[in-house]
Amino acid sequence: MKAKSYIVLILLVFLFSCKKEKPEPAPDPEPPPPVGQNPLPSCQTIGPGPQPFGWKDSSITEDENVNFFKAQAYQPGDFIYCVNGKIFPQNRMYLYTYSTQQRRYLGERDEYLPDLHSNGWMVFSKPDKNIYKIKLNGDSLTQLTGGGYYVNPQWDNSGQYIYCFQQTTSLTVSCLLKMNAQGQYQTSYLTPYANTVISKDPDKVYLLNVLNNKLAVISKQLSTNSETLITSSGIPLNGSQNDFFHLAIDNNENFLYWSNALGLFRCNIASKQVDTLFKNCESITYLNPSISENSEELTFCCKILKPLNSLVLYRQYRSFEYNLISKQWRELDFFPN
Repeated sequence: MKAKSYIVLILLVFLFSCKKEKPEPAPDPEPPPPVGQNPLPSCQTIGPGPQPFGWKDSSITEDENVNFFKAQAYQPGDFIYCVNGKIFPQNRMYLYTYSTQQRRYLGERDEYLPDLHSNGWMVFSKPDKNIYKIKLNGDSLTQLTGGGYYVNPQWDNSGQYIYCFQQTTSLTVSCLLKMNAQGQYQTSYLTPYANTVISKDPDKVYLLNVLNNKLAVISKQLSTNSETLITSSGIPLNGSQNDFFHLAIDNNENFLYWSNALGLFRCNIASKQVDTLFKNCESITYLNPSISENSEELTFCCKILKPLNSLVLYRQYRSFEYNLISKQWRELDFFPN
């Protein structure tokens, strides 16, 4: 009996020792590590192209051409991004989880960028010129305004109120309108331009106005209606020109950021010094800056042009995160193979 028991024991040990272990699960893909140097190609001269019709465009990936993106603090590892789009509606917005490469359609925006809050909601204006909010997981889309006169919504610091620009109508003049999170009117302040940044100070906002025939950024104390010049464009105002597209502010409220036809800029609010962070050229245009929650990373997209031959021009969009402290770049790909 003992011999049989030993045989059974040996067989069991052999079977368990031969049992294959389950392979370890593959790690989730993460955003690529930063690189030290500027990964963009050198600037090229593009020119008007062949006559009489100019360049022929070979680009066929408008649905993958990202023109804006921003990491969301509500769920680390998730990004909101917008694509140009080949068919209506353009500027479609998606929620993208980098680790799983899953995406969810959120809606479409107009020319103004959406605004995200750590409360888990995003506000944006649609081409119908009304304000909407949606949870950052894609649920609970809610229309907050009607009439078609409202654009560029932004959360205040508390997440309880939303500011937006109300365009001029036959009955009203243009203004910065304040509503609660349910879309109910609170108050309004006269302003001629939609580009606005909301301060962490509930009594202050940053607005555009015209001073000495030049567009300027001012800080406005709402309770006293007093204004302080922050910076002014060096170009005389000409028609619908806007030298401060997509104004953004860091969470420490030290710097304002914007882009225009010349490049991407930053202004120190205290010293009023303006620095050119990245300069546009014929073949490279910097688009739609935004600032990370820790105020260290600047995110933006680049439109890159490249002549393929004497007739055909290739257009590409690339998405970058730039660390303002270490000066390192990181490229993000929202459409990996």
